[in-house]
Amino acid sequence: MTNGKMKKKIIIGNWKLNGSLNMIENFFKNLRIEMFQSSALDFVIAPPFPYLMNVGRMIRRYHNVFLGAQNVDLHLIGAYTGEISSLILKDVGVKYTIVGHSERRMYHLEKDAEIAKKFLLLQKEGIIPILCVGESLSEKRSGNTESILMKQIRPIIEMIRNTDFLKIMIAYEPVWSIGTGNSEDPSSVQKTAEFIKGYILDNLDIRREFLFIHYGGSVNSKNFQEFIEKPDIDGLLIGKCSIEYRSISEIFSKIK
Repeated sequence: MTNGKMKKKIIIGNWKLNGSLNMIENFFKNLRIEMFQSSALDFVIAPPFPYLMNVGRMIRRYHNVFLGAQNVDLHLIGAYTGEISSLILKDVGVKYTIVGHSERRMYHLEKDAEIAKKFLLLQKEGIIPILCVGESLSEKRSGNTESILMKQIRPIIEMIRNTDFLKIMIAYEPVWSIGTGNSEDPSSVQKTAEFIKGYILDNLDIRREFLFIHYGGSVNSKNFQEFIEKPDIDGLLIGKCSIEYRSISEIFSKIK
């Protein structure tokens, strides 16, 4: 609760390596503008890089829909073929950027220290970073979830401890759950979200209303309410179903 009001929930749609110009046109053509008038919810869309400008133009008429990106490079400018900087993201209107997604950690071998540097670069440009953290199935079964999460979050805390910062957004995504259709038990996610908040609040001088914990991992329009209604889950990071306008419409119609 903040000044007597509930914290606004934030839904993040990670389109990953999906989409086309035709899909984007159809997506927004089928979304009713009145659906996005809720004061209880913000929606962030993170399309592939080539479609940032297209999506950015489409969302101008929505007051609570924002442009997101899926990654950022460590460099601001220079001879770094194939990369994109926080300066460029800011220039095209990006407000949020995902860092440390498990697919980046797995396929591009990104490490916690590198991810923390990206987090800070984004904050310096006024872009809100969304840090993804999560454990593997073997780590979960070994009872190491909390130690893994602390290891992934600690470099962020150390790097921003003495800097000005915006909101802190953490997306808890159990690696074993992403894209499998097997979501974590909502009560277990609530306990993990509570743990993450406690760990950050114990180690950073930040007000609770500026700290957001999201859940991601096989979330869809059928099960999202089980998560979003938990007190320490402030939003969701949704993959596949975020590119389906029917699913997004159903989610928005149920959150008041």
